This record gives sequence, C-alpha cells and structure tokens, in this order.
Amino acid sequence: MQKIRQLASNIFVKILMAFLVLSFALFGISNFLLNGSGTSVAKVDGKSISYNHLLKAMQSDREAILRANPNNPKATQYLESSQFKSDVLGRLVNHILIDKLRNNFGIEASKTIILEAVAKDPQFIKDGKFDRSIFKQFLAQNGFDEDKYVKAVQDEIVGTMIISSISITSPIDNKIVTQIADSKSEKRFADVVVITNKNINQPAPAQEKELTEFYNKNKKRFAKTETRKISYFAIYKQEFEKSSEDELQKQLGAIENELTKAKSLEEVVQKFALKTKVLSEEIDQNGKNSVGIPVNNVMAFDNFLQNAFSLKEGQTSKLIHSKSNDTLYAVKIEKIDEAREKTFEEVKFIIADLYAKEQRLKALKEFARKIDGEIKQDPSKAAQIAAKNGLKFEKNKEFPRFYYLNFQGQSIPYATKFNEDLFNVKINQVTAANAISAEEFKIGILRSIKKIPTSASQIEADKMALIKEYRGDFLQEFNKFLQKKFPIKVNEKFLSEMEKKEEK
Repeated sequence: MQKIRQLASNIFVKILMAFLVLSFALFGISNFLLNGSGTSVAKVDGKSISYNHLLKAMQSDREAILRANPNNPKATQYLESSQFKSDVLGRLVNHILIDKLRNNFGIEASKTIILEAVAKDPQFIKDGKFDRSIFKQFLAQNGFDEDKYVKAVQDEIVGTMIISSISITSPIDNKIVTQIADSKSEKRFADVVVITNKNINQPAPAQEKELTEFYNKNKKRFAKTETRKISYFAIYKQEFEKSSEDELQKQLGAIENELTKAKSLEEVVQKFALKTKVLSEEIDQNGKNSVGIPVNNVMAFDNFLQNAFSLKEGQTSKLIHSKSNDTLYAVKIEKIDEAREKTFEEVKFIIADLYAKEQRLKALKEFARKIDGEIKQDPSKAAQIAAKNGLKFEKNKEFPRFYYLNFQGQSIPYATKFNEDLFNVKINQVTAANAISAEEFKIGILRSIKKIPTSASQIEADKMALIKEYRGDFLQEFNKFLQKKFPIKVNEKFLSEMEKKEEK
C-alpha cells in the first residue's frame, strides 16, 4: 500500500490520460493493422472499439489540444494528420490492455489513496484547506471529470508497477546522451520556395462525358448513408436539486410515462414546464448532418447515436442518463431516410467540384515536380527560378527539428514531413516538393546548420528518455507476449473509408 501511496502522490499531478506509461505495449498501431469488415475500428482480445468511441475520443483530445495551443497552425496540422488518429486509437487500445493486465496480475490502485493525494497537493490548497472548486476547474480545463481522472491515475499506477517489475535500468553513456541532445537542439536555416494553386493554369471545365466517367468510377463515394430526422431534449439534473430522491424518481417516472404517449417532445416539455428546448437535427450514423458537418450537440451525450439509431420511425426513447455531463435526454425519430446510391443528377455539382479539385491537384503536383527538378539541377539559382515562375521565395527561414504541442501539462514533439526532409539533407541540398495541403507545396534548400548549446537540464531529460528507450528494448519480449495473450486487430479497411469520408 505504501508503494501505491508514493506512486499516487508522484503521478496524479502529471497525469495525462491519453498517454499511459504502458504505451510500450503498442509500438505503433500500424504493427497491428489487418483488413476487416464491420463497424468496429479495433478489437483487443475480442473487445471492440467502436467508430463512435474513437470519434468521441478524437473530439475530446482535439478540444484539449486546441485549448492548450490556441491559434497554433502546427496544432491544427497535427490534428488533421493520420498520426493524430493513430495516436488516439493507440491510447484507446492501451486502456483496454491496462484493464486486462490489471486482472491478469491482480494489481489494483486504491481510489481512496489517490483522492488523499489529490487533497494534499499544494495547487489545490487555499487558505490551508483543499479547495474543491480549484480541483474542479483543473479537471474542466483538462477535459476530465473526477471518475475519469481517478481511473486515469489508477491505470498509470498499474502500468508503472507492471513495467517496474519486468524491466531493468540500462547503463547510459553520457557522451551518447550529449550527442543526442545536441542533435535535437540543432536548427536548420533554409530558403523555401512556395508553390500554390495561384501559380498554375486552371484546368478547363470538365465535359459531361468526363463527369459521367468520374461518377461511374467513384459511385461508392457518393452512396448516401442512412439519415434520420430527430427531435430531442436534455434535462440537467440540477433542475431537480430541491427535490428529494423519492420526489425525483416520481417526477422522472411521470415524464417517462408521458414520453410513451405524447405526440411530440414539445408536449412533454410544456406539460412539465421543463427548462429546456426541443431541438431538431438530421444526422447520419457518424453524427454528421446533411452537408457532412459533425453535430457536436448530439455528440455531447453518452451513446446518443447508438440510441437514436436503435429506434424505429415514430418511436420515442425513454429518459437516458448521460453520465459524462450528468444529463437526462430523450430522442424521437421523426423520419428515416434509408441508405441508397445517389444518382448522377443528384451529385452532379459535387462531382464537378471534386473532379476540378483532383485536376487542380494533379496539375499542382506536376508543376511542383518540375520546379523541384529545376532547383535540384542548380540550388544556387532557386531565387531566380522562383522569380521566373512567380513563386513565393522565403529566404533564410529558421526550422527546429521538432515542434511542440502542449496537451494536459505535457509537451508532445511533432515533426512535419517537410522538417524531416530538411533534417535529412546536407547544406545546399534540396528537399523533395512536400505537399503542405491540397493547395500548396514547399521545397527547401538547406543553407546552414546552427548548433545550440544544450543545457544540463535538457541533457538530463534526454538521458531519461534514452533510459526509457533502452528499457523498451528489454520489453520487446513482453510486448510479444501481450500480442499473443490479447490479440490486437485494427480494421484498416474501416479506417481507410473513414479518412475518405473526412476528406469530403
């Protein structure tokens, strides 16, 4: 118990729910990618991770990262990358592994001890006493509620104890550590040629025949998923604060009884004078509206989509408790529009837009490759080549090896493909033409390398990171054991289709 007390006091203030210590169990989600079917994104020893679960986790992490990194284009770039999706999915897999290992090894962390550690932490103390409002504010800022936070600390403790019991500390050569620290702190100065859609001739408007051929080749992309027109309302439990438990249950029972016979949700709201509004949406099974935009209102409630899509047309649900925001909600299915294949005429304007985008991207890629080839022939003439073609030329720009995003008290290193290329070329060499977006490519010409003196604290941090890396090598065998004992399968086909939908 003393060991758990020490771990709790050390861990809970730095807890990052998404990044568990046990991440060694997943050395990259791509290792587990398997083709499959169905709506499960992944399975761990038979336990499924649904698409909605992944979507909700991504939304939660996305909001937390944006709160910590306002107006940061690198944060946006990371959130739009496949790496972000892979990171979130990997963390969901790790949560399941933790639970299975907890049972397998018989390790548990006491909730009481963890809350004692919270109560003693100076950052939550005011006037010599634990201030619950400060703690709640801390949880809200980091996307937690109390139960999720305690569960995260418990997982961290369990993971730490398991790893400590099966790993060893490796001797680290300080010279190697210093070299690694120096390498990470290096900066690159480069001239950058920027190529955008404005620099190419716009393709001619597509002919009817071309659009028809494009439609026939991509029919599946234009298939309409099932959508439902719904009405719903939410009741916050604070409305019933003055009611006793018996009175509350009686009121809720009366509301539920009325839900079974009322013609509309509006009737129920008016009859009981509820302080809420009845809202209407048209959504698909991914929680998006008719133009493909996520409906965040419905995603805020636990299992909303699952419940909405289990009802028949005209049916009304019972009151459903959404634990994450302590809310009761009810939903009625007004109309169901079945899944079907859209006709050419229905999607003609969409096809014309997609076809034009593909043609522009194709032309932009070809032009970027042409400029890339010209600059590689003579990097010293990059500025003249840019001027001749009307391209933007950025001289002597500074680039670090990594950008860092702040997320729930920790820094996440993030390298763009352009940066990786820039750190892999020699002085006066040229990177490949990197797609920054569908409308922009960049080419870098490395001009100089600046070595930044490394601080003692940075060397120590890198030493700890290297120890962790060496420890990971020793844990490879344990990782193989995990894969055999708790098979991890990721639905690559489903994720690929998910990315295509998001691109639209």
